[in-house]
Amino acid sequence: MKAKDNGNPNVATCGGGIMEHGLQYNPQTGEGDTFFIDPYDPRGLYYALAQPVKLYYDFVLDHDEKWLRIRKTNFERGKMDLGIRTMIQKYHDLAFMPIMAEERKAA
Repeated sequence: MKAKDNGNPNVATCGGGIMEHGLQYNPQTGEGDTFFIDPYDPRGLYYALAQPVKLYYDFVLDHDEKWLRIRKTNFERGKMDLGIRTMIQKYHDLAFMPIMAEERKAA
């Protein structure tokens, strides 16, 4: 979450919360903000890290703006996906409503 708040791309495993709010970076379209380690082994880690490293150095050395776009996307999606209002709504829809529905059936 902190990486998103700061606009930093994530390098993550394909599990947990990041799957919910991270979007796999697509080098062809430039869309996405997360680099998933897949498969989860040393080779997968290498390929997941190679992409953002290349994008970063393309920015530093050649002023390619893809790196900045990924950061901007990550920052904007983080505010949208991880904001308190969004999270409360998710808990309401995915946790509280099903529990209340089960209680109504039992009554």
